[in-house]
Amino acid sequence: MHKFMRLGISLSAVFVVSGALFMYEVILTRIFSAIMTYHFVFIVASVAILGLGLGAMDIYKKVKEFPQTDGQQIWDIGIRSVVFLGFTLPLLTLFFYKLPFQPLNLFVYIALAVLPFVLGGRFLSCSFSVLSKYSYLLYFGDLVGAGLAAFGVVTLLNTVNLIRLTVYLGEAILLISLLLNLAIIKKRSRRKVLAALGGVALLAVLAVSPLPEVLARDFSAYRGIPKMIGLLKLNGEQPVVEYSSWDAFARTDVVATKDPNEKLVLIDGGAAAPMVRFDGNLAGVQQLKKEAGYLAFVPEKPRRVLVIGSGGGIDILLARLGGSEDITAVEINPGSVAAVRKFSDYNGNIYDLPGIRTFIQNGRTFIDTTSEQFDVIYLSKVMTQAAEGTGYALSENYIYTREAIRSYLNHLTPDGRLAFVLHGPDDLSKALATVIAVLKESGVADEEIARQVLIAGTPGEHHDQEVSYPLLLVKKAPFAPDELAAITARLSEAQLQLEQLLHYGEIGKTAATVVTDDRPFFYNVDNTIPFELYILLALVLHLGWRWLKHATGGTVKNKKSLLLYFGALGVGFMLLEIALVQKFVLILGHPTLAFTVVAATLLIGGGLGSLLGQVAAVQRVLMRRRWLPAFLVAVLAILTGVAGPWIFSTGAALATSKTILTIFTLFPLSVTLGLPFPTGLRSLREEGREDFVPLAWGINGWFSVIGSIIAMMVAITAGFRMVLFAGAIIYALLAYRCRR
Repeated sequence: MHKFMRLGISLSAVFVVSGALFMYEVILTRIFSAIMTYHFVFIVASVAILGLGLGAMDIYKKVKEFPQTDGQQIWDIGIRSVVFLGFTLPLLTLFFYKLPFQPLNLFVYIALAVLPFVLGGRFLSCSFSVLSKYSYLLYFGDLVGAGLAAFGVVTLLNTVNLIRLTVYLGEAILLISLLLNLAIIKKRSRRKVLAALGGVALLAVLAVSPLPEVLARDFSAYRGIPKMIGLLKLNGEQPVVEYSSWDAFARTDVVATKDPNEKLVLIDGGAAAPMVRFDGNLAGVQQLKKEAGYLAFVPEKPRRVLVIGSGGGIDILLARLGGSEDITAVEINPGSVAAVRKFSDYNGNIYDLPGIRTFIQNGRTFIDTTSEQFDVIYLSKVMTQAAEGTGYALSENYIYTREAIRSYLNHLTPDGRLAFVLHGPDDLSKALATVIAVLKESGVADEEIARQVLIAGTPGEHHDQEVSYPLLLVKKAPFAPDELAAITARLSEAQLQLEQLLHYGEIGKTAATVVTDDRPFFYNVDNTIPFELYILLALVLHLGWRWLKHATGGTVKNKKSLLLYFGALGVGFMLLEIALVQKFVLILGHPTLAFTVVAATLLIGGGLGSLLGQVAAVQRVLMRRRWLPAFLVAVLAILTGVAGPWIFSTGAALATSKTILTIFTLFPLSVTLGLPFPTGLRSLREEGREDFVPLAWGINGWFSVIGSIIAMMVAITAGFRMVLFAGAIIYALLAYRCRR
């Protein structure tokens, strides 16, 4: 009975630690996204997760230092790691939250962010090392813990502030460490038990006190120079954050600047959407007619308008100035809409005026599912982080793809207009090329394209042929002479510059870089792998290799089979997971929902598959045919990639039904994904090499990070479909090698 109790507590500890680490990974990403550009968030998060592998490799070195009897020494190391982990999560979160951001802090973030994952990796590898007989059962706890965390973290981030949430996580970890101390360690000291009890009591008091709310009010990282706040400070502004909110999607701020007639709504510290002072009288905002985007509504007349990415509400005002009373506003970030409504006295309650319908939804999903037709579809700098000029080549954006533009044009009335306000020449070039490609596909002749596309904007400072924040205006039919006359008159009044495609040479020249759903990297200007990814890959390879040599005492040559098998599993799993998350963003309609549903399904399904492997009859089959799990993954991954789009093209349109359909579609693949790793660990035990279990864990964690980097590289150069097939090929090759 005591044996099963110890196993149950150990399994519970694996479940809790794995779930807590998954949630903490998301929390770190949320904090860093508000102060750093995407590239650097990816770097810090990747190196932090590398800590799982480094911690596991460190345990391998400890295992070799003293012989295992009943595993007490290893358990002692693991439990100490859990205790430190419980204190580390809230303390580090508070530190990152309060440290004023400066670029050189990047190294501090990396060094500290890796610590919890090293501690977690140490404990998890200890558990699998001592209880290698139950590898399938423990892997079930590991995956299900992470999978349930994927489901729960979104709800928690929407209801609990980040500091309080990490206090909860630390409390859960310390509680499980206390149970481990009481049930596992035979020669436990009173000091260890009292320390664990003291930690539990301290965090319990914090968990119910108002202190986390008090600490969370001041996001002191903004006192440095992060993202848009930093740009404003460098330009001599004194920005004041008047309102803030966190949720699973983003941090949203309302920032006052020296202009009393405009505030900025920031999304994750970078996407600056203007919110204009408005008292309900359009006479007070006539200056907005000087914006290039206003040309989308010239000549002024009633129109049905769809605004995608309505942000701070200025685009709604432009439509109203153009005579439109029937306006549909679609905004993906609920925090932006809540912030604008919070300042309704300032902005004239813009989202709730008569004739305006507001939808909190992904604009791409809205246009793909609605049956409505519009006279104008208007998108203004929908992903305004790119205005910072760097760090977003990795950002996927399905708003500007060929498939999206085709859908916009299909939802225009016969005389309708599609309008894009972009950031500059680079964005304009990509959007224009994609628009031209779609028009050509629909049978529009080259000479007609030149009559259906206009470009206008503020004249550039350095090049006469470039415009700043250009408007790309596309009509379903050629512009009529009276329309061009009205637009030209407005151009002269607003001192804007007009460009119109005049001949095929310009059209052919711009049609080189078309953005697609498979390669949706709109802000990657030259379609090449960012230099930062090469640096990150080199850094991860170097750190992992050095740590591996340190853990093995330099004897790496006889570990090639471990490197190949468990390394391939790490890379293959990440390729499949990242590709599937991206594929289901369009199906499920929101990146947060796609991440939650896909990651949770793969992890929980994998856990159930691993639990199935603990059954004696199944285990005997797997030990005789070790190639079978990897082979099944390869086959089901290809089937999912091929059949998935067909399944959803015939499925129901409701989000709930799509979520259920996603789970059923991914479930067979997810179950098989849970088998290869514990099968490999079990094989080590069968071969009398149990001491290699921590090393196998470490190699898998190391190569999982490598896999996430490779996935982005392949996606940028060849598309997410190729990422999926590359993952399947890796599993197929692994199955072939195991069969030999």
